[in-house]
Amino acid sequence: MSGTQLAWWAPIDAAPTNKISFRWDDISGLRQIQGRSEKRRMNWHFGVSVAARSAPLRHVRIVSRLIFTEDGQKPFDDPAKMHRLRRSFAKTWRNARWRDMLLAFLHWLADGETALAAPVSSEENLILGLPPITWQVPVSLPVADEDPERDDDDPSDDEEPEHFDAPNEDDSDEK
Repeated sequence: MSGTQLAWWAPIDAAPTNKISFRWDDISGLRQIQGRSEKRRMNWHFGVSVAARSAPLRHVRIVSRLIFTEDGQKPFDDPAKMHRLRRSFAKTWRNARWRDMLLAFLHWLADGETALAAPVSSEENLILGLPPITWQVPVSLPVADEDPERDDDDPSDDEEPEHFDAPNEDDSDEK
């Protein structure tokens, strides 16, 4: 990423290209975390940058990222091209989509568990509780009623199921 920031993302052959369902107690949904835009002839990958913080309380801050590749493996070398793609490709994506991509990504990474062990050395792990902490802000901006712009690159614009189907317990051994 720009400057010295690092981002972790999965190449096309490491993570599912279809929608990933997630469920923790009362939080559930499904979202795609990588895909292909035929229109732009490139792949997109959801990724994260992570920073540990010690104040005001100990926590890990996760920032959502988009990585673009031609072959699903190697990010574009041109920083200006990546910047332009981030601005144009995801311009219609709203907070709910970014939240659900983060939750789907973390659910996939943690294999559906309520904790994620992140190695910090060869012998130590940082254990992260899932799902992430959420809150609601009692203030909002008035927004005129408008239909969101359709995104031709977004397979999530297709009709989504109206309910969540929990995975079958018999399927838990399939990985």
